[in-house]
Amino acid sequence: MVSRRDLLSAVLVPVRRMLAAGALLSASACAGSEGASGTGSSSTAPPAVTPLQVTTPASLPAGRATVEYGVQLEASGSSAAAVWTVSDGSLPPGLGLSATGRLAGTPVTAGSFTFTVRVADGARTGTATFRLEVEAAPIEILPEAIPFANVGSDYSVVLSLAGAQGRVSWSLVGGALPAGLVLQPDGTLRGVPIVIVQRTVRIRAVADNKTRERDIVVRVLPPPLSIQTTTLPNGNVGTSYAAQLERRGGDATIVWELVGGVLPPGMTLSSAGMLAGVPTAAGSHDFTVSAFSDPQRATQRLRLVIDPPFTYPTTVLVEMPGDFFTPALAYLAAGGTVTWRFPARAHNVVFTTSGSPADIPLISNATISRTFPTAGTFRYDCTVHPGMSGIVVVGRP
Repeated sequence: MVSRRDLLSAVLVPVRRMLAAGALLSASACAGSEGASGTGSSSTAPPAVTPLQVTTPASLPAGRATVEYGVQLEASGSSAAAVWTVSDGSLPPGLGLSATGRLAGTPVTAGSFTFTVRVADGARTGTATFRLEVEAAPIEILPEAIPFANVGSDYSVVLSLAGAQGRVSWSLVGGALPAGLVLQPDGTLRGVPIVIVQRTVRIRAVADNKTRERDIVVRVLPPPLSIQTTTLPNGNVGTSYAAQLERRGGDATIVWELVGGVLPPGMTLSSAGMLAGVPTAAGSHDFTVSAFSDPQRATQRLRLVIDPPFTYPTTVLVEMPGDFFTPALAYLAAGGTVTWRFPARAHNVVFTTSGSPADIPLISNATISRTFPTAGTFRYDCTVHPGMSGIVVVGRP
């Protein structure tokens, strides 16, 4: 028979064992807690990642169709390595977002656009949603200033109504165009102007029930300006030199000037285009001249060769194989003599320059001479044969 004592032992021993096991587990848990706090273990929890904050306001500055646009998106705490992308929605057509966060371009369509962008800088990211209003392009007549026309030259310029849709109808509603020019219904201003003039006229453009008017200035200039002189005769050291530069077009207000290079020593260029002087040194000289008649300008590169001093002959023979003198241009030293040999067909020599020697009357089959004592340029003609002329240039011996 089991005693009361044995029965109590049988019940209490297991209970004591269970309590002991619970205490052991509690101690183990406490030890684990201490290790997690760093007092007994080397393991560390990863730090929390702070997201990037986009600081650019959600409502972006408004844009306008056909007008260049640009704005820089910003995020606090981001570095230069941050990369921006569009993560949702669409940008206005014509705009783009660069990796550096620059939203730029030229919008082509008006409207309201909503889109989301994402910025990533290593493990840190951020997003933001933006709204961008693109206004319609202004309706205006272009170009702002039309090119000038030239008398006698074909002219054509096309006007346009920027910002309008569909067909545009054009008309002249004030003033009169220069003679020779017309404005066609399609906006083409064309023709061949015949007078030099400046006119201000008012034009009207109608499209989509929208009307625009504007004054434009139409300026007709003289014929296109160009420089005709492309080569120059050689000069000689110590000998007077003169050459008139020639141009085509422009008007009487033309001013000539040297715009590049250097003239030969002793030479000058006048505002009237006369290249003249007495060269003092031999050599080849390249330079550029300009002819200006507001607003037209023409330029030409020229070369002038100056040869060593010229030795004038003391005698020259002029013959008449036909109704002309040869040489027609004779050089002679001061005090020298020119001899004319007249053929069977009669001619005369009549001087037109002051200080010339005596004329030679109409004669044939003869040889007659004249002496030129002083330097100068002496012109003469055969008066019975129009166009038969000659020149004697007298210089120092």
